[in-house]
Amino acid sequence: MMMRPVAPGSAVGVLQESNRRHGPEGAASVATHRSTIPAMGKAVRRVPAHWKHPTDDRGNYIPLRDGAKYEQRVREWDEGAAKWQEGLQRSYDAGVWQPLKAEYRG
Repeated sequence: MMMRPVAPGSAVGVLQESNRRHGPEGAASVATHRSTIPAMGKAVRRVPAHWKHPTDDRGNYIPLRDGAKYEQRVREWDEGAAKWQEGLQRSYDAGVWQPLKAEYRG
């Protein structure tokens, strides 16, 4: 198998070096080598580590959001975008459409 040249220390280079030393199914993993690939920490998690998606009795995932509400929000968003293009914005106090302020016009 012919390998293309790669930069030393790159992710591909680390894998190729591992394969040269231990074979493609070797005991060593990329994690044991000095890698320039930053490891992802737990700080980016948005749910607890032990959280599991709810399932029904047959093991199928249960949706967490209702699709009907989503479709309604999309319609409202599209209406607002069209009105904005017309130079209007919704007044949340009165619930009516009114002209955009001069500072918001493009």
